[in-house]
Amino acid sequence: MFSKLPPATCRTLAGVPRIIDEIAPIPARFRKDTGKNIRDLSELLTSRRPSLTGHYLGNPARLSAYLRYFFPWNLFRLCKLFAGENAPSREGGVELLFPEHNLRPDVPILIADLGSGPLTLPAALWISMPSLRREKIEFRCFDINRQILKTGERLFAGITGENIGRETPHWSIKTIASSLTEARLEKKQTLVTAINVYNELFRKLNAADGDALETFADGEAARLSSFCGENGAVLIVDPGVPRSGEFIAHIRDAFIERGFSIDAPCTHQADCPMRTSKTQNRAAKWCHFTFSTHEAPQALHDLSRMARLPKERGVLSFLLARKGAAQRSAIPKRNPIRVISDAFPLPDTRYARYGCSEKGLVLLAGNRAEIELLRSGAVISARISGAEPRDKKSGALVLDAASACRA
Repeated sequence: MFSKLPPATCRTLAGVPRIIDEIAPIPARFRKDTGKNIRDLSELLTSRRPSLTGHYLGNPARLSAYLRYFFPWNLFRLCKLFAGENAPSREGGVELLFPEHNLRPDVPILIADLGSGPLTLPAALWISMPSLRREKIEFRCFDINRQILKTGERLFAGITGENIGRETPHWSIKTIASSLTEARLEKKQTLVTAINVYNELFRKLNAADGDALETFADGEAARLSSFCGENGAVLIVDPGVPRSGEFIAHIRDAFIERGFSIDAPCTHQADCPMRTSKTQNRAAKWCHFTFSTHEAPQALHDLSRMARLPKERGVLSFLLARKGAAQRSAIPKRNPIRVISDAFPLPDTRYARYGCSEKGLVLLAGNRAEIELLRSGAVISARISGAEPRDKKSGALVLDAASACRA
């Protein structure tokens, strides 16, 4: 995950700002307000979130700001997530999202995208997974705002461009104006997605009431699992902030209780080390991933600086849960570890990154060059006995990065 994007993906992403301007042009007299509108919407989605309503994109200025800033940044983040899940064939996350048994010519892939907005998920799949363009896929895209769905249809057509007739003849997209709670599906789905949805839904819960968030997560796991067919999966992506990380941990537990396996980012089905460290009164940790944005379109960087909201790092939290218990193999001699942080200095001149394993939170320590090779999101492996020394601040097991190797 989060590895270097293929050149073709970067080229397509670079064309997105131009397509947005063609689909939803701004009258010349309003262009000077674009940066202000982006900042205002950013504040509404963060510091003024309690005042947010489900129809906030009904305002033309907010819709324009969302399409020009938030939509392309969300596209970029999803492409970074999908484009490199340990796939030397450059198929990206295809094998992870859609195991081979689901890719049969006589069986369409059914995808329900909840809170789809401007069809960000279908566009990201098309851009980052070229092999999927040959498959028969039926999308059901739900959003409470009919206008944003219609705009998304035009954006998707613009992004696929001249290739849509040749490479996506079997992709069908049906947009449905509906909230997540009112969504209904006639068929069980191959994949159910909720991208940047739940951070808007749990905003009204008391942040100090952990039980309320846990109850909410349990109810949503029940709802999402009811949409899944045999071996169906659920993908949740949210901003990489502490509250979203806490929600991800809760809904992960709820899926496991329902017999789901956790395909990613977890390398195990054991208790979440992030929640364990919290109960032990350690420094707050939450599962999230960061990555450089240098591959994002230059026009998007320019707009972001103009709006005084530059992005040097991307961040997100996510979960991929699949119906059916994980297949257990023989006990491995080495433990897989998912790297979950940027590099940071230690007091003894060494550097480190945090990792997540079945044995709990680990601290991978070594010289700067060794640590910088272990990018956030990568899977490595090391022998972990559980008797290693623990970091005083986090309680993590301290491992020598030099003894770890790529899985």
